[in-house]
Formats: sequence, C-alpha cells, structure tokens
Amino acid sequence: MRRVRLAVLVPFLFGALPATAAAQSYGPEFSVGLGPTVPSGRFADQNLTGYNVTLGLGGEPEGWPVGVRVEGIYNGFTLASGVYACDGSTCGRTSSVAGGTLNLVYDRLLPRRRTERRRGRPASTLFVIGGLGLYQVHAIAGTIITPAGPGYASATQSYTGWNLGGGIRFPVGGISAYVEARVHALETGTRFVPVTVGLIF
Repeated sequence: MRRVRLAVLVPFLFGALPATAAAQSYGPEFSVGLGPTVPSGRFADQNLTGYNVTLGLGGEPEGWPVGVRVEGIYNGFTLASGVYACDGSTCGRTSSVAGGTLNLVYDRLLPRRRTERRRGRPASTLFVIGGLGLYQVHAIAGTIITPAGPGYASATQSYTGWNLGGGIRFPVGGISAYVEARVHALETGTRFVPVTVGLIF
C-alpha cells in the first residue's frame, strides 16, 4: 500500500512540468557528499547525532524551470546512553535509515551564470530541493528483556516519506562543491536533518 501511494504521488509531483525536449540545459551531473545527521522529535529521544553519505545523479531538461536529482542516501546513528537494540541474541548500539529519493531542484542563477553552466562551467547558486522517497529504517521496535537486562527489539521496515531543504553550490577548480541541509520526514513520524558537504562532477 505504501508503494502504491508513492507511485501515485511521484507522477503528480512531476505532472505539472513540461515533458518537452530530451536535451539537457545542464547535466547529467554526479554528486557525492557526507556530513552529520541530526535526529529530530521522538527519533532524537533514542538516537544521537550521526552521519550521512549521499550519492546523486541529476540534470535539468531543456525548457524545464527546475532540475531533477535522484539520490541514494545512508544515515547511521548511535543509540543514546543507556539504550541498546537487540536482534535475537545479539545486542548493539546503532540504528540506520537508508533509502532512495526523487527530487526537484530550483536554483537562483543570474542569466550570465546560467549561460556559464550551459557551457559546462561551474557557477555559484543558491538552491531549494525537495521530493519524495522510499526509506528503509533499522531501528528500535519495542521493549524486551535480555540476560543483560531491559533492552529494545530492533526491526527493519520500509516507509515512504518526503524531504525539503536548501543550500549553496560554488565552483572549486573545474568542478562544483555544495553545502545543503534538508529535513526528511517519514510517514511514521521519524524525522532527521542531514547536513551534507559534497562535490558535483
């Protein structure tokens, strides 16, 4: 059912955009980034600040007012002091959220800067990014009793969610670097904020 909802929402998100020419006004571009991830809300009660690794592929089709970026993400966390998760007879102190997202990117470029990027040159820009995703969460599921005392059962589940944020990209030699922050919100109420620093090739 969750996959069905995602399949319905994605065409709706992109349906308002003109599916015109296949030519790219820029791209394809490959991006790689990493940085800290801050858990939020109830998720922060049992998880400390962790880390994120992000891989992306994007571009801007000719005639579209926005770009598109597809990403694979991994966020790792250490459980809060006094909290541990158990899977069968094995207990640990970590949780994670991995997934894939499909995003729209709107950037603020002066006409001259856009011309530079169309010619394959890096350009400085502010951008807003947001989209939908499918996430796999390996986290605490419920309280159990172990030989070591009270603990928490761990479980892996898949959920849909959304993300929204922004950042800045700027030239570094012949490529671009970027810094961004986004909030990811899952249908379960799980929320976290990756702050990512990376390179775009």
